[in-house]
Amino acid sequence: MIFSDNASLFAKKGFSDWKNAVGVKRSSLKGHEESDAHIYTAEAAKDFIAICHGSKPDIYSSLRQNYENRVAKSRAILISIIDIIVVLGQRNFALRGNWDKELKKEDVNFQFLIDWKSIYDLTLKEHLETARRSLRYL
Repeated sequence: MIFSDNASLFAKKGFSDWKNAVGVKRSSLKGHEESDAHIYTAEAAKDFIAICHGSKPDIYSSLRQNYENRVAKSRAILISIIDIIVVLGQRNFALRGNWDKELKKEDVNFQFLIDWKSIYDLTLKEHLETARRSLRYL
């Protein structure tokens, strides 16, 4: 009854029809035991006990770990991009390049090095492939 989220007879007021609990004809308990509501609540109770005993992380720990992983990944991506900017600055290379009249586009030093580094830096490569264009930090 504690972990139920629906209004079945067993969750609403409990069980009191003990003469028809088991048997060939009516067997209320067997039908309830095989119901989706019972299976869901039994799993929820098992998860609750596992969290209380510490064998399964609670939601706060899971959310905190997810947040820390996202922060570490974003930090690694920004460090890769800043490394390229620092290298270009140390060599006195412009981030932008020269206009190529034949291709009608700019030959950009920064973009070239980003593409080159993404071959070896899988975190950067995945970021460039999956992030929205406005969130690529480029």
